[in-house]
Amino acid sequence: MTTIWIIFVVLVCISSMVYTLVNYKKHNAKLAKFAEEHPEAAKVYIKTTKIGIIVDTLTVHDVDGEEPLIFNEMLIKDGFYLIPGKHVLELSYQWTRPGIIYKTITNYLDPCKIEVEAEANKIYNLYYNKKQKQYVFEEIR
Repeated sequence: MTTIWIIFVVLVCISSMVYTLVNYKKHNAKLAKFAEEHPEAAKVYIKTTKIGIIVDTLTVHDVDGEEPLIFNEMLIKDGFYLIPGKHVLELSYQWTRPGIIYKTITNYLDPCKIEVEAEANKIYNLYYNKKQKQYVFEEIR
């Protein structure tokens, strides 16, 4: 009986690894195809904070009603591509901080839409400014 369970666990692990690798290759192929078709596309980095239990997360739900093409650089920088022009982004933001009564407190902002304009071959930062209570889309270079 234990041999069957060991074989089952090994098969599940191998299956999940194969599934992950196939999806990773598909996503990278989509990124390469998009970069080839749109060499002028702007990069938008999503600014997040992860320090211990303090976590700020900005989620891009869609760009012009379609799922964004997310990329990851050096396993720490997430972002997406924008074709030059005006776009409507649907975003939500949540942040977690230490609490007094509870271990952590998470605040969540409902999704909202903002309009941005991207220029060819530019790099932008997208983040939420908690003091001004607004999303910021700024050019880096």
